[in-house]
Amino acid sequence: MRYASFLTPDALAGAQTIFIRPQPGDPDDYVALALRDGNRCALTPTCAANVLGFVGAADFARGDAVSAGLAFELVAQRLGCDGRDLARGLLERATAKLGATLHELIDDYELEPATVELVGGGGGAAALVPFAAQKLGFAFRIARDAEVISPLGVALALVRDVVERTIVDPGPADVVRVRREAIERVVAAGAAPEFVEATVEIDARRNLVRATASGATAAAGDSRRKAPATVEGRRGAAARALRVAPAALELAAACVEFDVYRAAVRNGFDACVVDRAGVVRFIARRIHERALGVAVAAAD
Repeated sequence: MRYASFLTPDALAGAQTIFIRPQPGDPDDYVALALRDGNRCALTPTCAANVLGFVGAADFARGDAVSAGLAFELVAQRLGCDGRDLARGLLERATAKLGATLHELIDDYELEPATVELVGGGGGAAALVPFAAQKLGFAFRIARDAEVISPLGVALALVRDVVERTIVDPGPADVVRVRREAIERVVAAGAAPEFVEATVEIDARRNLVRATASGATAAAGDSRRKAPATVEGRRGAAARALRVAPAALELAAACVEFDVYRAAVRNGFDACVVDRAGVVRFIARRIHERALGVAVAAAD
């Protein structure tokens, strides 16, 4: 079926709301519009975002807001509601599904919600990401050349592995060893060594050290090079991650690829590892001087 937002208002004149069963066994409560020319059109999240003004003028998902609004009004009349309310309800339902997955990932990776940024890719990125980010309280941006990004292709170009080891009171040497093992695994699986990235998590309560390594294959690597961030940019990323002012940070250690910042807190300090591209790789909270060596080892 066609998108309502990519039709002209004239094409929607005289359209009738119908209920359909897309596949055998589906319920027959899916809604669409039957057009005068015999075709059908659907009311999609892209159509809803155009109605509500969330799609920018230069975005690939930009359609005809008048046509999309007319389509929602036609269906709303049949359902006994308002067209804009129907469009917002569609986006809220889609966002609820995304939100459940996002919060699960945040919990799994023990991320700080305040530092999460949604990055939209694909032709429909501008249709859902801005609304979802506003609703869920995240920052967002649309990826460069988003309309030609294939998420499936990107996923297939990445090699990822996780190494977990139970180590009582892990020291820097233990962290380096586990991290190296994870890197060696993804390289053996086909990742180009120069594109491998690794993060280390330490769960002191369970005496668990977890290293996650991922890397692009050589063919995909050139598209994944990151421009280096400025010193101010790296300090700013650490400040946002630790929720402090940049001036409150101290550069505790540095190497070729990473900076380690720390901020004093009660009974210790918080530490943050930032790579040269300004990406936060590791956060440790309320640690003591000895643990800083572990953070530096995780970076190096």
